[in-house]
Formats: sequence, C-alpha cells, structure tokens
Amino acid sequence: VGTVHYSAPEQVQGEDIDGQYALAATAYHFLTGSFLFPHSNPIVVGNRHINSPPPLLSETKPELSNLDQVLAVALAK
Repeated sequence: VGTVHYSAPEQVQGEDIDGQYALAATAYHFLTGSFLFPHSNPIVVGNRHINSPPPLLSETKPELSNLDQVLAVALAK
C-alpha cells in the first residue's frame, strides 16, 4: 500500500519492493516541490512510474545537478 506518486514500478505491478525508489521519489519531491510524474489521474501516474524515465533534478533545479546521478541510481527501474 502506498501513495501512487511515490510508488515503485514493482509496487504498481504487484511485486515486492525494497523502499529505495519510494525514498528517492520522496527526496525528489522534497528537493523540487514537484512529484516525479505529476498528474491528477493515478493510472497515468502508475503507468509513468513503469514506463517513463524519471526527470533529472537539474531539469527543475540546475543547482542540484550534482545529485542527478545519485537519484538516477535510486530511481532505476
């Protein structure tokens, strides 16, 4: 059980999770003020968690570009 905005692709697909993805999605939201995949429809959000590459922090906050690689690893599908 979880909020779709922080759900790992595995969780959306009903598989086991380790919590790393959710923590990284939370960090992304905390650092940028935006969800990884903002949308009002939870099905669209879940689909994007499964199929879309996560945005880089530096796209929203260029001063955080040094964290791009860290979050990319944590958000790897």
